[in-house]
Amino acid sequence: MENKKFNVNYIILTMVMSCACLSHFRACVFFVVVMSMFAVSGLVTAEFVADSPYTLNICQNIADSSMNIASPTKTYRIPNPNGLLIFNASLGPHWFYEIDPTRYSYEVFDYFSLDSSTGHLYIKSPFNWSTFSHVIKLIGPLNLYITAHTHTLHNHRMPNHTVMPLSVYAYGPDCHQNHRRKSMPHNVLLQNYQLIVINSYKDSYPIISKGEPLACLLKFLPESIHDKLCNVIVHNSKDYTVSSKYCIRARNEMRPFDGILTIYGDIQFGCDEQEKKTSFKILHYTHKFLEPSLEENTRSRRRRRASRNRAPRFSQVYYTKRVQEDESAGVIVGFITATDPDTEDAGIITYTLIATQDKRSQSMFAIDPTSGKVTTVTILDRELIPKHYFTVIATDNGVPPQSSSVSLIITVTDANDNVPVFEKKVYVESVSESIDIDSVILSVRATDRDIGDNAKIKYSILNPEKPNDAFAIGPYNGIITTRKYLDREVVSFYRLIIQATDQAPVSERKTSTATVEITISDDNDNYPQFSQRSYSTEIPEDIDVSSNPIIVNISAIDKDKGKNAEISYTISGGNSRNVFRINHATGELILQKPLDFEDTKQYSLKIRAQDGGSPPKTNSTTVNIRVTDINDNDPEFFNNYLEPVTENIPANTSIRQIQAFDRDSGLNAELVYRIVKGPAYLPLTINPKSGWIRTTAVLDRENSTSYTFSVEAKDSGKPPRSAVTKVELIIRDVNDNAPIFNPKVYNVSVSEEAKHGHQVVVVTATDKDEGPNAELNYRITKGNIDDAFRIISTDGTILVAKTLNYREHSRYTLTVTASDLLGNKDVAEVFIQIIDTNRFQPKFQNTPYRISVSEDVPVGKTIFNVFALDQDVGENARITYSIDPTDVFAVIANTGDVYTHKKLDREKQAGYTVSVTASDQGKPSKMDTTDLVITIEDVNDNKPEFQEIRYSGYVLESAGTGTRVLEISARDRDAGRNGQIYYTFENGNDGNGDFLIDTTQGAIRTNKKLDRERVSKYELVAYAVDRGANPTSSSVVIDIDVGDVNDNKPLFEAAEIRVEIAENSPIGSTVAKLMAHDPDVGENAEIQYVLMNEYDRDDFELSGRPGSAAIILSKVDLDYESSKKFYKLRLRAISEPLFSDTTIIIAVTDINDNKPQLQDFTIIINNLLNYFPTGIIGRIPAYDPDEINRDTLTYTFVSGNEGNLLDLNSSTGEITLDSRLNSDVSRNGTLEVSVSGKF
Repeated sequence: MENKKFNVNYIILTMVMSCACLSHFRACVFFVVVMSMFAVSGLVTAEFVADSPYTLNICQNIADSSMNIASPTKTYRIPNPNGLLIFNASLGPHWFYEIDPTRYSYEVFDYFSLDSSTGHLYIKSPFNWSTFSHVIKLIGPLNLYITAHTHTLHNHRMPNHTVMPLSVYAYGPDCHQNHRRKSMPHNVLLQNYQLIVINSYKDSYPIISKGEPLACLLKFLPESIHDKLCNVIVHNSKDYTVSSKYCIRARNEMRPFDGILTIYGDIQFGCDEQEKKTSFKILHYTHKFLEPSLEENTRSRRRRRASRNRAPRFSQVYYTKRVQEDESAGVIVGFITATDPDTEDAGIITYTLIATQDKRSQSMFAIDPTSGKVTTVTILDRELIPKHYFTVIATDNGVPPQSSSVSLIITVTDANDNVPVFEKKVYVESVSESIDIDSVILSVRATDRDIGDNAKIKYSILNPEKPNDAFAIGPYNGIITTRKYLDREVVSFYRLIIQATDQAPVSERKTSTATVEITISDDNDNYPQFSQRSYSTEIPEDIDVSSNPIIVNISAIDKDKGKNAEISYTISGGNSRNVFRINHATGELILQKPLDFEDTKQYSLKIRAQDGGSPPKTNSTTVNIRVTDINDNDPEFFNNYLEPVTENIPANTSIRQIQAFDRDSGLNAELVYRIVKGPAYLPLTINPKSGWIRTTAVLDRENSTSYTFSVEAKDSGKPPRSAVTKVELIIRDVNDNAPIFNPKVYNVSVSEEAKHGHQVVVVTATDKDEGPNAELNYRITKGNIDDAFRIISTDGTILVAKTLNYREHSRYTLTVTASDLLGNKDVAEVFIQIIDTNRFQPKFQNTPYRISVSEDVPVGKTIFNVFALDQDVGENARITYSIDPTDVFAVIANTGDVYTHKKLDREKQAGYTVSVTASDQGKPSKMDTTDLVITIEDVNDNKPEFQEIRYSGYVLESAGTGTRVLEISARDRDAGRNGQIYYTFENGNDGNGDFLIDTTQGAIRTNKKLDRERVSKYELVAYAVDRGANPTSSSVVIDIDVGDVNDNKPLFEAAEIRVEIAENSPIGSTVAKLMAHDPDVGENAEIQYVLMNEYDRDDFELSGRPGSAAIILSKVDLDYESSKKFYKLRLRAISEPLFSDTTIIIAVTDINDNKPQLQDFTIIINNLLNYFPTGIIGRIPAYDPDEINRDTLTYTFVSGNEGNLLDLNSSTGEITLDSRLNSDVSRNGTLEVSVSGKF
C-alpha cells in the first residue's frame, strides 16, 4: 500500500455584478483541474493527466492477431449503440449539454458524440484507430468545449451554466508511460479554465456579506473526477475561504465596483487514497496563475524526465491460447510473462490485461498482476464470442515506469452446449394416398450453433413402429420419403417425431425433436359395396301406388372420404315401363305404377351405386321382385255349349267336356264344375274337376229331343269367383252319311307364347245327314305331339292345350278326323307353323366391365368390345348395341366395339361410367344394360406450372452461405410420378454457382459469399421437372437483387495526382476539383473528404458539400519566384469506416509579374598590343525573376554611348568594342543601360 495524492487548483475568483442597482448578480468562477487518473474501458483506455484544464489520453490496445503489428490499422465496432464512454461531464439532473459549435477542432464531430441529457462523451462506432491517431499526430490534440446549462427559470431568471474545456490525445500501446508532449502550433485551447456562471438573486442592494457563499464548486465538477476530492487547502487568500463541502465563501464583506468583483487567490484540493497497487502513478503537480488573461497565453511544459531504465520485453511477438467453453470460472488459460533487465524495484513487473475488440471480453478474463497468469472469470460461451483479443501490458516499477505490450488471442474451443434447433417445431404436410414408394414427402432441417462434429446433424424417426414404418428419413439430409404404399382407409393421419442428434462423442450428444404431421388425402380407390349381394322381395299385385310405397331399402357404403364416398343410386336395367323409381340419395326403391300379376309376375331390377369421385367408381346389385297373385279374375268360358247326342248311347258315356280358364294362379285358378239350373230330370252328370259331362242313363230321343242346363265353374279362391255357361244337348237320330272336310288341308301359324285355350284354327266338316245324324265330332287323331293342341269336338276349333316351344317343335302336322255318330268319318291335315317369340332378353357376358385407357389414345380407336347373348333365334336373337352418353365414346351397333369419339384428357375428367345397352330385334324388343367403367390413365402431357410468372427476391451481399432468399413453387396437373416435381438449376442459371435450390421445397439459398459490386442483380433460371418416364419441365426466371453493404473503400483515380495553379491566384482560388469513386451504392457510396494534417495542409482548405467533389482552395499567396514552387497535400476520401488517400502535388506555374532586375556593373578591358579584343567583352547582367520571360529581354543604351563606341546586342545583352577604341589611350566612361521584358 502507498499513499497517492492528486491536486486540484482553483485560481482567480471573479464576481461580476451586472450593475449596482440590480437585485441580482452573476458570479463567474474560473478554475483549472490538475490531476492524474487512469481508467480502463473496453477497446481503449482513457487517462487524465496533469495538464490544463481536462486532458484525455486515448490509448490503443493491440490484441488482434489479424492485425499487422508493424502497421496497426484496425476499425473497431463498439457494441454499445452510443459508442464508448470516455468522459462523464454530468453535473446531476436538470442540466443540458452540448459541444460549443463555435469552438472545436475540425475533426471533433467525426469521432465524438455527446449525450445532451446525460453529459456522457462517447467515441463513435465504428472507430478507426489508424485514422484517429494519425489526425492527432498531425494536428495535435482535439479540443472541444462542453457547455452545460440548467433550465430557464419560470420567472425569467438567467440559468446557471458552465463551460468545461477538454483536450484529447492519442497514444499507442505504450499509453501508460508518461509522455512528454512536444509543443504543437495547432489547436491550442483559447480557454484553459472551467467557467462557471451562477445567477444569484438578492432582495436588497447587492452587497456580498461576510461568510456569504459565492459558489459551491462541487456542483460544477464533472462526474469523472467528482468522487476523487477529499480535502481542500487554501493558499494566501484574504478574500474567501473554502469549506469542506468545496463551497467558496466571502471572508469579508465585499462590495462590487461597477458591478464587478475580482478575487485573487490559490485553492488546492488534495486527497490521500489507500488503493491497491495499480499499473499507473499519480502525478503531483501544482499550477498557479495570476489572472485568466495570463493563463490563456501560457502552457505548462513541466514533465518528469524519464530515467534510463529499460522496458520489459516479451519473448514472443504475440501469444495464442485455447480454453474450452462451459468450464467453471478460474480455469488457467496460460502464463504471459515478460523479462526486465533492470535490477531491484525497477525490474519488478506488473501485468495488465486489456480487451481490444469486444469490451465484454474484459469481464471474462483476468491476469494476475504479479505472475502473468491468465484465468477465466466466468463461464465462457463460444457462441457468444469465439475469440477474445487482448493486449497484455507489462509495466516495470522504475521511475518513470516503462512498459511493453503484446497481443494475446484466446480461442474458445467448442463444447457441445447447444442443442440442434429445427426451423419449425411442427411440420404439416398433406399427401395423396396414391403416391409411389420412395416419394418425397418433405424435408426437415435443424441447425446447431456449435461447430465441427458438434454441429453435424443426423436425423431419425423416434416412433418408427407401425404405422409410422411407412416412412423413412434421410439421416443426413432430413428428407422424409415413403417406404410403403399408403392407404387412407387404413391410416389417414401420421404423427412422426423427428429427432435431430448432433455428432459429438456419444456421451455428450444433444438432441431435439420436431413433430411432422402427415395427413393422407383421399383418392377414389374403393368401390361402393352393397349391404347385400342381392335383394329379394314380394309385393301383392294390388298394392296401392298412390302412397309411393317403398319396396326395399338399398344401401351401399364407400370406404373413401368426402365426395369419393358420396353414393348415388340409379336403376340401370330391368325397369320395363318404368314401374319403379329409386331415390338417388337414399337408395329407397319406390313403386310408381300399378302391378298386374297376370301381366308381369316378376321383376329383376339392376341397381347401380356410383360414388362422386373423379373418375367415379360403380357397383351393381340385383333386386328380384316377385308379384304375388290375388283372386281378381273370374273363370272364363270360351262360349256356350250346344252338343248333339245320339240317342241310345249307353249310360256313363262321356258326352262333352266343359272347360273354363282362370287367369289367376294357384288356388285362385283351380276350378270346380257343377251343373246348375237344369231340368228336373237330367240324365247327365259332370265331373267337377275335368268338366266332362256323362250320361247317367240311356238317352231316349223319344223322351226328350234336347237337354238345356247351365254349368258353373268356380275357383278355389277366397272368396271364390265363378262363371256360368249354357249347355244344350240335342238328341239326334243316327245318320248314314260320312262327314266331308273342305278344305282337306289347313296351313296356319301360332306364336309359341300363345296361352292355353288360344284358338289356332277351326276345321269344319259337313254331313249330309240331318239332325243328329249330321252332327259331327272332331278329333285330332294324329300329329298332336305332347298333346300340344286340343280340338273342340263339336265345331273343330283347335286350341292350344300346352305351352309351345319353338326350339322343341317349330311345326306340327295334325290329322283331324270328323265323324258322325255312327263313326262315319273324314280326315283333314292341319299344318301349324310355330312362330318364334322374343322370349329371352340379351345377357351381357363377363360383366362388370372395367377398363383403363390411356388419355392419349387416338380418336376412333377401339378400346373395348362388349358382348351379349340371346337364347332366342332369328331376329329375336339379333343384337344391336348402343351407348349412353355418346359425347366421348361410341359403339359400333352390330359388333359391340367401343371406340373413342373425342380426345380424352385425364386432367379434365379422370374417368367415365357409360351405360351400354344390348337390344334384340324382337317385337317387342328386349334389352340388357350394363355399365362400362373407364378409367383414364395418365400420360405425362402436362408440364409443371409455376405459381408465379416471375419471382423476385432480395438478399444482402453480407449474407452467409446457406441463407434462404425465397421459395418457388410449381404444380403438375398429371398424376402419380408424372405429377411429382423436383426443382433444379440444371440447364438453367444458378448465378455461376452463387445459389443452390432445395430440390423438394424449391427454397433458394446462397451457395457462396456474394459481392454486389461483382454482380448486383441476378437473373436465375430454375426448372421444375416432373418424375415421369419422359419427364417434362418448365422454367421460371428469378430476379434476385443483392443489397449493398459498405465493403468497398472509395478510390481515387491515382495514388498521386498532379495539378497546376498560376502564381498570384487570389486566396480562395480553386486549386483542384477531385472525386473518388466508391463501388458501393446509396449511403454506402456517400463520400466525405478530409485534408490530412501533413505536408502543406495549412496553406489550403477544403470546400464542397458531402457527396459532391472535393474542392481544394488556396489559403496563401502563391509566388513562383519564391522557394516554394511545389506543394504537397494528402486528401482522404472517407466512406465510414473505409477510406483511401491520394497525394496531391500542386505545381505553381509562373506568370510575368516581375520587372527585369539589373544592378550597376563595371567592365574593365585591357587592350594589349596586337591583341585588341574584337569579340564579346561582356554581357549586361540583367535577370528576370519570371522564368517564362527570361529569354525575351530587350537591351538598349539609354545614354553614354553617343559616339557608338560600344555595340550592344539588343536580344542577348552582349557588348562588343568598336575598332576606334584600338589605341593606347586609356579611356573610361559611364553608360546607362535599359532592360525591358515582354508583357
